Amino acid sequence: MHRLDDKTYYYRPKIYCFGLDSIIYMADLLEKLRREPVTIEAPLIRLLGQVDNMIRLILESGLSMSISSINIPYHSLGKPTSDPGYIAKMIMDELKTDPIIHVPLGVENRYSLIGKLIQYSIIGVEGILLLSGDVKIGGVSYEEAINLARDFIDGEIAFEDKRFKVEKHVYTLGGALIPYRDDEVERVKYKVRIGIQFFQTQVILEPQHILKILNNGYPRDTPLLIGVAPHLESLERYLSSHIPGYPPRNMPKRQRSYTEWLASNIGIILDRCREYGVPAGIHIYPISWSEASISTAGELLDLI
Repeated sequence: MHRLDDKTYYYRPKIYCFGLDSIIYMADLLEKLRREPVTIEAPLIRLLGQVDNMIRLILESGLSMSISSINIPYHSLGKPTSDPGYIAKMIMDELKTDPIIHVPLGVENRYSLIGKLIQYSIIGVEGILLLSGDVKIGGVSYEEAINLARDFIDGEIAFEDKRFKVEKHVYTLGGALIPYRDDEVERVKYKVRIGIQFFQTQVILEPQHILKILNNGYPRDTPLLIGVAPHLESLERYLSSHIPGYPPRNMPKRQRSYTEWLASNIGIILDRCREYGVPAGIHIYPISWSEASISTAGELLDLI
C-alpha cells in the first residue's frame, strides 16, 4: 500500500489472459509503477547470505508494505554480481514482489541477451531496466534489445537465420535518466520513441536538474522513478564520488536534518510531476543495506 495524491492504493493480483497470439496483462508492472511507485535497489549480490539479509531487513522494517518492486543490479559500477535471474526468483518466492532486473547492454551480445530474456520469461520477470553499462566488453544497441524483448509478445524470436518458439511474455522496459547530462531531454525522448516505458534516475539531491528536464519536454504519462539515497553515511562513503558537484553547498551534515532536507527537495519534484501529469515515485538506493540505511529509508518515505 502506498499513498500518492491523497489516495490510497492497494496491490491487486496479476491476471493473465491468453488468446489469439496476444497476452493481456491486468495490473501489470507498468500499472504498478503508475499506482504504487516505490522501488528499492538490491545490493550487489555475490553471496546467498546477502539475499537472506536483504529479505530480513525488508520484512523487519515494514518496507515490504510500501515497496512495489525490487531492482536487481548486474555488473553495477563495473563490479561482478551473481545471476540476477536466480535472485529474482528468490525475491518473488519470499516477498511476493515484482523484481526489475538491470540489463547492462555493454556486457551483452545478441546471443547472451536472448538467453537472459528466455530465462527471465520462464521465471516470470516483467521488469527490465536497460542500461548502457559501466563495462564495455560487448555491446547491444537499445533498438536491438527492445526489438528482442518485443518478440516475446508473439512467442517467437529470430536466431541466426531461423525463428524459434519461446514462452509468450510481455516485458516492461525501463531506461536510466542521468539528470546531470546537458542533452538528457533528447536522450529521454529518443528512448521513449523506440520503446522505453519508464525511467529511473540516478541519485537526486537537489531539484534543479530534474526540474529542468521536466520543464523542457519530459514525455507526459511516462512513469519516472526519482532516485534517493536516504542514508547519509552510506552516500558519503560509497557513492559521493559518482555525483557531480557533491556535496551541494547547503546539504546538512547530520542524518535527521539531511532526511528533512532531502524530503523537501524530493517533494518539490513530485509536485512538479503532478502538475505536468507525469506519474512519479521513489527509487531507494540503500547502498550499504544495513539496519540504519533501511531505517532511514522508512523515515524518508514518511516525510514525503
